[in-house]
Amino acid sequence: MSFLGLLSLSSFSRASTPEQLAPPTPHHAHALVVAESGSKISGNVDFTEEPDGMEVHYKLTGLEPNTRHGFHVHEKGKCDDDGKAAGKHFVKLSGSGTSSDFPSHYAGDLPEIVSDSFGNSEGTVFVSRLSMNKANPIADRSVVIHGGEDDVSSKSTPRIACGVIRRAPD
Repeated sequence: MSFLGLLSLSSFSRASTPEQLAPPTPHHAHALVVAESGSKISGNVDFTEEPDGMEVHYKLTGLEPNTRHGFHVHEKGKCDDDGKAAGKHFVKLSGSGTSSDFPSHYAGDLPEIVSDSFGNSEGTVFVSRLSMNKANPIADRSVVIHGGEDDVSSKSTPRIACGVIRRAPD
């Protein structure tokens, strides 16, 4: 048998587990967003855990055209009572918010959503302070859309849409 034949046989004789052959599957979560407080909003928010944080993709319809909206993860996985059952913004951090585009007061603060002229909004953001199983886990919490822009110096505007974040099968 030639040297190349021995080399190819030896490479097939090593046992490999499926985990060694395939890259690890990222962890996913999903929230079906429904209208609250008389709004007409609906849509989806998908969360994908990456090694250094969380990718958040949202696709929403029924917003007022050309408006900005607060977008947050809230502490409880409930949306009853016009979204008030979702509780407060998720996990207070030290320091203060830096801007309405990306406040950093809470781990669950996400950049504002901006609707287009048809009342739709779609985008993807990355946040390093949320996870599925590590620091600040999001599963069984809620995502809330507020009725106006974030103002880091005052209380949030009313909750106009909410969805419970559920872990998706990998």
